[in-house]
Amino acid sequence: MRRLTNHTLRPTAVCAVLGLLLLSSACGIYNFQGGKLDPGLETVSVALFENNASIVLPTLAQDLTEQLKDRFISQSNLSLTDYEGDLQFTGLVTSYGVAPVAITGDETAAQNRLTITIKVDYECPKYPENAWSSTFSQFEDFPSSQNLGDVEETLVATIIERLTLDVFNKVLSNW
Repeated sequence: MRRLTNHTLRPTAVCAVLGLLLLSSACGIYNFQGGKLDPGLETVSVALFENNASIVLPTLAQDLTEQLKDRFISQSNLSLTDYEGDLQFTGLVTSYGVAPVAITGDETAAQNRLTITIKVDYECPKYPENAWSSTFSQFEDFPSSQNLGDVEETLVATIIERLTLDVFNKVLSNW
């Protein structure tokens, strides 16, 4: 009779745990973002963000709105609706700007920082106690030797991804 060793059981146990996690994720019990939404919530609506920043990037509000929609429909079981979803978001871009962050010995900037700040209002009519209004800010640094126009699209895409993740995680933290 062959004796089972720890080495024999370890891969089996790991596979079992991973299988259970995947199964529970598929059933809506748990997701890999660290939280879950109430199974009674079915829809999400995201109103077009307004851009109230003193410097206006023409596509920023639209891109932010679309990315937030995409995040919720791709990383949850919610479907998108135009108005009055089970989860409702409105928001605005409050700040968009570049500032030097790393000054060299000759008092010139070695690095610049693009920062975007948004204000988001969240409502859940089924659970009004979970409503909130929060400000989120993210930035990305770039060498001062680069022209903002040359790197802006990439920087903005990275910042929007982080901002929408912040909003998504804040919603999940309420559940």
